[in-house]
Amino acid sequence: MDVARFAHGEKEVAWLTQAVPEDLKADAKHNFKRVAAPGWTSEPAAEFQLLPGDKPLRKFDVTHEQTAWKRADGAVTLQFTPKGAEAGGQDSTGIMKLAVPATMPKSGKKAKLRILAPRTGRQRWFGIYHYP
Repeated sequence: MDVARFAHGEKEVAWLTQAVPEDLKADAKHNFKRVAAPGWTSEPAAEFQLLPGDKPLRKFDVTHEQTAWKRADGAVTLQFTPKGAEAGGQDSTGIMKLAVPATMPKSGKKAKLRILAPRTGRQRWFGIYHYP
């Protein structure tokens, strides 16, 4: 698992998605899914930032509840669905799903997604699990 932490030097996680289908309809949404783990809910709130490539897309925080964050124009949704708790209820593991307009990703190509954690001195963290 790659982890971004607010308190340490590991402030970013990045990964390549599966290739985007070439036959996306222009009015459709495309979903990127990944197993994720946010943690340390007892720490003060702090926002992670999701970026496809180098463009900021959405900010979000640690949660143990099913939560959806929408971009102001409603075109992008980031959803976390928890599947289990860890570390005495401080951390959770679940599915992170990013839904974007079909015009955003390049069809037939992999997309690079990044999560940034600004250095705030807090202990909150966000991790992405590796899988083929």
